[in-house]
Amino acid sequence: MTKNAHVAALPIVAAVAAALAACAPMATAIPFQTMQRAESLPEHAQSIAIAAGAGVGGVGWPVGAMGGALQARFGIGHDRELSVSGQAIAHKCDGCAEGQRDTHIGIAGRLGVKWSFDRVALLVGTGLSGYPGGRAVGLDGAVIRDVGHGGYVSLRTGVADPIEQDSAAFADGKTVPVTGYVMGAAGWHGGAHDAFVIEGGMGLVQAGEHDSGAAFYGLVGVDLLKL
Repeated sequence: MTKNAHVAALPIVAAVAAALAACAPMATAIPFQTMQRAESLPEHAQSIAIAAGAGVGGVGWPVGAMGGALQARFGIGHDRELSVSGQAIAHKCDGCAEGQRDTHIGIAGRLGVKWSFDRVALLVGTGLSGYPGGRAVGLDGAVIRDVGHGGYVSLRTGVADPIEQDSAAFADGKTVPVTGYVMGAAGWHGGAHDAFVIEGGMGLVQAGEHDSGAAFYGLVGVDLLKL
């Protein structure tokens, strides 16, 4: 079966973004793209990042996907931010039941908090995702580390727990298990104000006790800042 995880959307930028796919059912992660450096926005400042991209991954064999994401960040003072992000991913569902294997659009959203320190930031978030066969609630945590002038690396781990599913959606009546992931990424953010963003990442996925796989993604976007 195919399933996706995350990422990006900007009509004016041709692209690369993130996606997960699989031959075994797995819950879609909440948005996990970074698209930012460690420093938090000043109090009352706002940022909207938009990106587009594609990826490949899977449990069993690789499947591709593409789509887009939007991330809004709000400075709340004391080196902290609130963020709201969303994504839409188009993907096939090879493991779905006959008649349901056309292209699906997976939707996910995330609400997060960020704490910044000296060139390092901690992020935590929660959200919802929808995919063929149901919906899941997600939790994640991440660390961002600035590298040089404009660069950054991040490490994120999270889990997606199904809260609604339809076993008739999948071949052989399979159900979607709790799905965990670890995702590492590296990127470049072109400046303190309006800037282009380039990011790529790879990670490991665990769907239930027995199914595991990997995913790779890339994205290109723009971050618009309002002070």
